[in-house]
Amino acid sequence: MLSYSADRITRNTNVEYNANGDLLIDMVSRKYRLTVYLGQLDGLEMERLLRETENVFFTVAFYSPVYGEIERQFHLEEQPAAIEYTAEGKPVYGELKLVLEEK
Repeated sequence: MLSYSADRITRNTNVEYNANGDLLIDMVSRKYRLTVYLGQLDGLEMERLLRETENVFFTVAFYSPVYGEIERQFHLEEQPAAIEYTAEGKPVYGELKLVLEEK
């Protein structure tokens, strides 16, 4: 099972208020943060996932409700690999939550 959220976050911002109390924002850019949820994986699926995310930056295609199909470069800071149990001597990995940050 695969589900994800594609949230836009603001990077490198400076939030200040003027003398009237008006909010002033110096916004440099908005980037995507993808949170991907995966169900249990077997050893081969986990191996493929780790291989696909091995490089510092890698290409991910996803759907945005505003822009449709998008393809961008992302970084995965952590590569979780929690083993739930072993079956016939082979590991079965638990559900994963992957947080990817756009380059």
